Amino acid sequence: KADAVPISLPDEAYRGSKRAVIRFNKKPDLDPGQFYNLKDVVSFMGSDNPSNQIRTYGDDLDNYLPTRNLYLPINKNELIKNGVITISDTATLAPRVEWSLNRSTILKPNLLVLDILQKNNWKRPVYFAISVNSDEYLGLNDYLQQEGLTYRLMPFKNKSSDGLPGKVNTSIMYDHVMNFWWGGVDKDDVYLDENILRMVSNLRSNFARLANSLIIEGDKTKAIKVLDKCIEVLPEKNVPYSLLMLPVAQAYYKAGAPDKGKLILKKLVNWYSDNMQYITSLDDNYRAYYRRDMNEAVYIFSQVAELANESKDKELENTVKPLFDKYRPYYTFDQREEESAE
Repeated sequence: KADAVPISLPDEAYRGSKRAVIRFNKKPDLDPGQFYNLKDVVSFMGSDNPSNQIRTYGDDLDNYLPTRNLYLPINKNELIKNGVITISDTATLAPRVEWSLNRSTILKPNLLVLDILQKNNWKRPVYFAISVNSDEYLGLNDYLQQEGLTYRLMPFKNKSSDGLPGKVNTSIMYDHVMNFWWGGVDKDDVYLDENILRMVSNLRSNFARLANSLIIEGDKTKAIKVLDKCIEVLPEKNVPYSLLMLPVAQAYYKAGAPDKGKLILKKLVNWYSDNMQYITSLDDNYRAYYRRDMNEAVYIFSQVAELANESKDKELENTVKPLFDKYRPYYTFDQREEESAE
């Protein structure tokens, strides 16, 4: 039986509508260039002491966020004891995690997450789902480590080079991806509704990210195995190919398996070509509803043409280049027409 989630705030501090919204208001005696202990800031926001509150326009007293610059202290020995890091990690470990909150308004769930972080004190692993909006990471993006469909909070920076939160722990994520029971999406008699199909399709981008991380580390063999696994457990027959398959195809090329990548690219080109043929046959008034679809198709054609040129694949280039030239005029940088049509 697991211990209860560590929370320092008493129940009455967040019961009902209490502290549903806490807004940032710089405390005059705090230095904006300094970072402050998260424990003290959470205690401040949870206090009923009028000196720790601000008077609103309605003459009520409200709690507020006094600073967005926070830190979590680090005890190296405790981190090693709890298996968060190894001894080799301590050489470059800072004495504390410093970061700035990415928001000026704290909602009750955010307040409780911050409380859990400071109260937990690295004793138990803390994970964020990759499916939530990145704003929910509260500015901790550079301290996250992807291990599958979750990001784990780490006591050192894990800044990625691909613009996504955190960095991939290829050893852990490879094990999770390759040994996970994927639930039968590959079966012939399975039905995926619109919501499940969208969620399952998004999984492909995580396969591609892991593969690219393995390629950067020099392990192209494992990268190809990851991409093959993606094709196996999320087959086209049940999860139709879309824009999210482009990174998978590109990763195949980078890993030294261009033939496998080309099969995907040809299917994408054929599908988007058929789609564009239909959309461009419509009257202008109806076509406006498909602005995003047209932009996506032109983007696919441009990326495939670029990849064909880089790989010196004349057959593929001769197929996609005319499509790009034909449909490029339909690409627009202005989405307002689409929004007005909706």
